[in-house]
Amino acid sequence: MEKKKRIIMLLAIDIFLISTAFLVSFYLRFDMNIPWNIMQLYIDNIFAITLIKILVFAYFGIYNSLWRYASIDELMQVIVAVILANAGMISYLYVMNIHFPRSIYLLVAILDIMYIGGVRFSYRFLRKMKNEKLFNSEKRKRIMVIGAGDAGAMVIKEFKNHTELMSNPVVLIDDDVSKEGRKIHGVPVKGQRYDIKGQAIKNNIDEIVIAMPSSTKAEIKEIIEECKTTKCKVKTLPGMFELIDGKVSVKQLREVEISDLLGRDEVTLDCMKINDYINGKKILITGGGGSIGSELCRQIAKFKPKELIILDIYENNVYDLQN
Repeated sequence: MEKKKRIIMLLAIDIFLISTAFLVSFYLRFDMNIPWNIMQLYIDNIFAITLIKILVFAYFGIYNSLWRYASIDELMQVIVAVILANAGMISYLYVMNIHFPRSIYLLVAILDIMYIGGVRFSYRFLRKMKNEKLFNSEKRKRIMVIGAGDAGAMVIKEFKNHTELMSNPVVLIDDDVSKEGRKIHGVPVKGQRYDIKGQAIKNNIDEIVIAMPSSTKAEIKEIIEECKTTKCKVKTLPGMFELIDGKVSVKQLREVEISDLLGRDEVTLDCMKINDYINGKKILITGGGGSIGSELCRQIAKFKPKELIILDIYENNVYDLQN
């Protein structure tokens, strides 16, 4: 129901703006002295002109976009829709043998882009101002984002769009020195990985988010080791292969896991082949009473060998393990 109300409201606004663009174009072209025959032509065809434009706008989905997240893609969507809508209008007028001064068509197209796009982006601007006011008035977690690439930019954008998360990204860290001093969505890049502790103290950071999905396990491990020198909570994005089918989102942030500290990719065992190799065989484990040997014994026992022989220089460990 809410969606229908929003679409009806946008339709009503667009119908008004389409007519306004034509009237303003007439005033600009004829310097406030609009010939009656020109105005009569427009009045006679106002329904058809408006309908053509609304149908093209609907076809290009500008009534389905979430304008609170409007970006360059939505702007291009509006521009293409307006150009084709005006092309459709001109085709209709040509078929009906109706002619306006050529400058009117250009002025109308420019004003359509300004009005149709302006209304939608003003909504995003007002929402952003409201969010920034909330950011400044409420106590929020101060976030450090490590990685000033596409993933880092998306994480910052997600935090700013979701005020309910009570999180405010305040500083970026990246090893690319050319990015230092620059800003992403208003958040400055202030140093490299070895500046993490200093920047965390300087900016009163509560939480660190590692946004480097394409980095190797070894690189992530080094970053985590640096983060451990602070008292901040550390979260990370999944790896690139886990993100390949989806957009980067704050919902995908997770706590640092043991696998992140390996410094290498996890080894996946082929249990079928191991079973074929061990099942029903006699197995001898040398050093079987030690920490590594005893764990080998436990794991191998799961595959049901015919006999498991444990050999160790220290008899007590073997005895305990056997029991």
